[in-house]
Amino acid sequence: MMMIGSSEDFVRSGGMRNVPVTKAVEHLVRTLGLKSCVLLPATSAVFLNLEQRIEILRQYEKGKSARKLAELFYCGRTQINKIIKEEDLILKEYEDFKFRGVKRMRHEKYVDINEAALEWFKTVRAKKIPVSGPMIQHKVKELTDALGIENFSASNGWLDIFRIRNKITVWRSSRCRPQFI
Repeated sequence: MMMIGSSEDFVRSGGMRNVPVTKAVEHLVRTLGLKSCVLLPATSAVFLNLEQRIEILRQYEKGKSARKLAELFYCGRTQINKIIKEEDLILKEYEDFKFRGVKRMRHEKYVDINEAALEWFKTVRAKKIPVSGPMIQHKVKELTDALGIENFSASNGWLDIFRIRNKITVWRSSRCRPQFI
């Protein structure tokens, strides 16, 4: 059961410490004359996806304040102000459609390598040649050597992210090893 104990309002108003949430809400409703009450966790972070951030920017352009937007989207004013500050970046990402549905925007560090690896993968698969994960990693190692990039590692983690980002799935056949399609 969740307990109230860190809220200064409850600690100062009658010394309510470690009271079950239901009793604390009942106390609030009685003392303040509220009809209903919504409790939000004080410490949990609220992550807004890209569509929600775009909606915040639209509402801000219509004249809503950062405080009102924070109340509307159940997040902090600091987060709203950061979204407003990064408006150009958010709109650019929205237009690319690349990050739709994700909550955090992470930018690729080695764009050239990823694009070259994807082009190689597409040409090899167009020739109906089966491609495995280690083959991709080996080819990427060759590409990084050719491009002169020293601190890049085509690790299994990189391969997993590469597969997810480019929607490459594993296909299993009874006659051959797992392949990427």
